[in-house]
Amino acid sequence: MPGDDIGTFEAGWRFNQPEGEVLVKHGNALPLLQPSRRAYFIFLFSIDKNVEEGLYTIGFDLNTRKEYYTGADHGNYSCEVLGAMLCIARKTTRVK
Repeated sequence: MPGDDIGTFEAGWRFNQPEGEVLVKHGNALPLLQPSRRAYFIFLFSIDKNVEEGLYTIGFDLNTRKEYYTGADHGNYSCEVLGAMLCIARKTTRVK
């Protein structure tokens, strides 16, 4: 997509624009976003090779403040976000 170089492997926000193009905003601060758009945060992490095989849940919370485009502050907002599932498994040979 124009403006997005996923090959850089950097954490940050990705969000769709009206024409479907994806733009990147590095860091953890999301700019004002219209309700009709979607935003995705790309996380990068490394896994300790000593972690046991199994299925793990990575929990997330959302803590932010509500602000109108006019700049009016409408207080804080917090909620739980569906956790990500991570599976640690032994690598096997692929069957063609």
